[in-house]
Amino acid sequence: MNRWLKFAFSHAGFGNPRDVDVAESARGVLAHGARTVLKQARATDGGWGLAALWVTVALVSSLWLQHFFPYPFLFLFLGAVIASAWMGGPLAGALSVVLSTLCVEYFFVPPYYSFTVSATAQSYLVAFAVCASVACWLSATKRASEAVMRQARRDLEVRVAERTAEINASNRELRERERELHVLTEVIPQQIWSGTPDGAIDYCNQRLLDYVGLSMDEMRRAGFLATLHPEDRDGFRQRWQAALSSGQPFEGEWRVRGAEGRYRVFFSRSVPLRRVDGRVIRWYGTNTDIEEHKKAERDLMRTQANLAHLSRAFTMSALTTSIAHEINQPLTAVVAHGYACLGWLDATPPDLARARQTTERIIA
Repeated sequence: MNRWLKFAFSHAGFGNPRDVDVAESARGVLAHGARTVLKQARATDGGWGLAALWVTVALVSSLWLQHFFPYPFLFLFLGAVIASAWMGGPLAGALSVVLSTLCVEYFFVPPYYSFTVSATAQSYLVAFAVCASVACWLSATKRASEAVMRQARRDLEVRVAERTAEINASNRELRERERELHVLTEVIPQQIWSGTPDGAIDYCNQRLLDYVGLSMDEMRRAGFLATLHPEDRDGFRQRWQAALSSGQPFEGEWRVRGAEGRYRVFFSRSVPLRRVDGRVIRWYGTNTDIEEHKKAERDLMRTQANLAHLSRAFTMSALTTSIAHEINQPLTAVVAHGYACLGWLDATPPDLARARQTTERIIA
């Protein structure tokens, strides 16, 4: 430290004997103060050494500049105070204030090279000490606030990184679930589709696309409505618009044309997906092929009609048989009595009394 002070004063322009004496005196005072500061710095904080260094730089610079300008550059000590408080904290800044005040009092306030302060210079020295203290407080406060801001920024970056990691993990999980759902919609034996709140179709599984023989882009352009039987389109459109307006589930049976041009009957059902506030955000629907079921119903109805016809035929046959039986018995008696009457009339002589009696039995 002594060597550094000697070098600094020798290069500060102190050439005459008086300047050399002043430099030596300053060197002694500052060397003693520097040794004390360094001891305290070793025991406490390295920032105290920074305070001594900055004050020394300010002192040497002010003494050197006095060779060119008649007034001392005391603002350099304020700069030393600000730098010490900024780099070393409030304790280093306070030490810099004390050292700067002592240097100003010793070197720049009459009587010079003495710690005695004249009455006229007391206010000047007090004003400098106050300004230095304010500068120290402002610098330390600014440094503390920036330290807080840096820490807050680091904490925010950490939180943003953690949140980003959580969002990325959630997105990966969501994509995986979407993939699983897509696989599920392609595996199940069902035609699945979905639509926007205004009713536009925006997704169809491959089973539905293969059946109608259209691409997804064609289905988005109202292609599904074109696959319906012409007689079913108006009814489908009316019921679908009613469901969109009311938000109620939609269902019905419609004839849908396949890729080969044949129509099959499908049962369509769609339900809305709602937000917590009840607003519809999606429509999800399924088409179930019920053509075989419809054929079975028609066959059953045809069989039932045939059975009813046969039942009526059998009933008529039984009635006819019953009627014939009821008619045959009297006719048989009539025929028997007729033959008997002919026999009595053919007798020699004819037995008229018995013939008459037989005729009366036929009439009765």
